[in-house]
Amino acid sequence: MMKILHIFISSCFAALLIQQAAKSEVKPGIYWSTFVNGKIQRADFDGTNVSTLRTRSSYNFPDLSIDESANRIFYTGFGYNVPSQINRMNSNGTDNQLLYTTSDAAIRSISLDFNAGKMYWIEELDGISQGRIARANLDGSGVEYILNTSPSLHIMPYGIAFEPYSNKLYWTDSLYRKIYRCDTDGSELETLVSGSVSQLSGIVLDTDKEKMYWAERFGNIICANFDGSDVKLFLQPPSQVIDLAMDFIGNKIYWTDLDSHIYRANLDGTGISQFINTGPVYPGGITVVPIPEPATFLLFGLGGILLSPTFAVRHRNRHFR
Repeated sequence: MMKILHIFISSCFAALLIQQAAKSEVKPGIYWSTFVNGKIQRADFDGTNVSTLRTRSSYNFPDLSIDESANRIFYTGFGYNVPSQINRMNSNGTDNQLLYTTSDAAIRSISLDFNAGKMYWIEELDGISQGRIARANLDGSGVEYILNTSPSLHIMPYGIAFEPYSNKLYWTDSLYRKIYRCDTDGSELETLVSGSVSQLSGIVLDTDKEKMYWAERFGNIICANFDGSDVKLFLQPPSQVIDLAMDFIGNKIYWTDLDSHIYRANLDGTGISQFINTGPVYPGGITVVPIPEPATFLLFGLGGILLSPTFAVRHRNRHFR
């Protein structure tokens, strides 16, 4: 019996090592896109080793999202008198693929649903008061417009985040200053928060605590429960906020500003600092790939091997932006 238990434990340990080795090749760090001479860039968590993974002159890259399991970066782009696009590439910048293009709108925010193999994005139609939300398969096929707005509807989507456990989309309204959520087919539209003092931009979700955080572009970062209750000021940045990302493992929040800097703070709102000077390229979308938490081993007699119950939740949190 002891020998069988020992073999079982050894097998579990070997399987865990194989699983860890097979994980994504995406390097941990901070990833962001830029508006001027569009770039996709990354840096280490200490701000060093800044590298450019992709660049395209005369294009804006407003947002990006990372599928770590497939080692892919998805990013949006638009320019002047050229079609808007969604592309994906390997995390080192190779094998760039055009997934979707439109001449009708400027494509802004993007969010991924890895389990269902879907991507969701926002299109700005006239730059004033009309937009739409679309979805497609991760290879760009099966495009659907799940929410079309009009000036009379008083909705102008900007930032979007997918929440996997409730299968809901959360998004900000830049013009009418509200937070909405809906089902992934656009139904069950709800207004969660209204009355913000400034235009809204990025949004990110903490699935563990069921909290959402969003940016008032010329003001503050605000948080609330998923149902819109308990709205609170999270922190007051010394800058505009275009997009934000949270590293729940590293206990940091990061945000971009059109003053050519990336800022960061602790998740309790303290320690605000101007972190990375990106130069005159104006950072837009931002996301993080945290350094993975080590597996937790619980010993009972000869021992058993269990992953920390927080690992799976917090490992997924960083995607939902």
